[in-house]
Amino acid sequence: MEFLRVLKKTWVAALIIFTAIIGVCLFKIHNSSDSQVYKFYKQMIGEYKEKVVFGKKKEDDENTEYRQSAMQLLREKIDYTDNYKNTLQITSDYEKILNSSLYSGQNDFGRINALKYAEDMSSLSDVNVTLGNTTAIEKLMEFREIPVLFAVMMIIFIIAFVEERDNGVIMIVRSSGRGRSVLALKRDMIIIIFSIVYSFIFNMAVYGIYLYVYGGSDDLGNAVQSSETFSMFPMKISVGQFFCLYCLIFALAMSVLGMLFYLFISFFKNYKIAIVLLLAIFLCEFILYENIEANSALCVFKYVNLINILLPGTSYVIYENWGYNGFITDISTSTYIITSVTGALSFAGVVLAGCFLYPDRRESFLDRIYDKIILLWQKIFYRTNSLFMELYKTFVIQKGLMILVIAV
Repeated sequence: MEFLRVLKKTWVAALIIFTAIIGVCLFKIHNSSDSQVYKFYKQMIGEYKEKVVFGKKKEDDENTEYRQSAMQLLREKIDYTDNYKNTLQITSDYEKILNSSLYSGQNDFGRINALKYAEDMSSLSDVNVTLGNTTAIEKLMEFREIPVLFAVMMIIFIIAFVEERDNGVIMIVRSSGRGRSVLALKRDMIIIIFSIVYSFIFNMAVYGIYLYVYGGSDDLGNAVQSSETFSMFPMKISVGQFFCLYCLIFALAMSVLGMLFYLFISFFKNYKIAIVLLLAIFLCEFILYENIEANSALCVFKYVNLINILLPGTSYVIYENWGYNGFITDISTSTYIITSVTGALSFAGVVLAGCFLYPDRRESFLDRIYDKIILLWQKIFYRTNSLFMELYKTFVIQKGLMILVIAV
């Protein structure tokens, strides 16, 4: 069974990735001073809700700085929750702004952005925002290492799919009764299933750590809009429900990327060349994502970008309008559209590639370059001593270097 075969091939890699994610999470918490700040913040927010008067601390207390930072966070949280309803009521005042000379241009982005913002705000008028500790869910959205390492794991899954090319059984597999479209369809479903299962496992583990460190388990029933980060989230759900929804969104994004990876690699005889090109493409996408300004005429390359799929915590669930020359939308809507189109094309493309692509294809220009590089490397490698050969065998051929890097 293909599912069990891939599971046996990849469970060690999944375990290493999971361990790496937990390790990075604990490392960031340990090396960040905000864990001390939020220790007092967690205590203060509980005391405030119980109407406990804060006692004065000595000025020379070594934790004075942490307490002051925690108190500032608490004040900001109280101001946000107390003024949320008032902020929604200010919607009517946007009409005056829209009609002022400042926004007199019909297609001015500031004008249409204010209009859209006012319309979106009006739909949240009956949300019950309450004071609570939402630090854990906010930290989870900021933890970019999960999706990045998850994408690495998806590439490892794809390598398990295409290893039939390396061991020489691809002709046998493709000539079998279910070796083409049925097998491709099964692999699409495996990617989706693995994405859902591992999404919940990885995110629940990290979220559990954040709840333990920063607190907030008693406030899972509060509206997700109780966090200023999600003040404009369109769905009226609790923090706990939002976490479950986020796990599904995360799985959707990773499954789409997984199918896209598989489709891309299917067009290359050598999967190593395909992986290098994939990394180059994502590097270019990341450069565009990081360097293009939101109000630039090229902002479409920032928001219609694969990085928004790769980092679901900063796209699907965050409110941010963008547009140019009379056009406006928000990053969540545009990312869902990109995901839907990419997912549908990738899903169908994988099946069609399994049906119509020849299992044994001619070498491409890149394949020939790769072969020449390997030949040159073999000539250099032949002249090295036995110690270098053993190190190369351990760290490169047997993937020891990859395991060491992930462990570190």
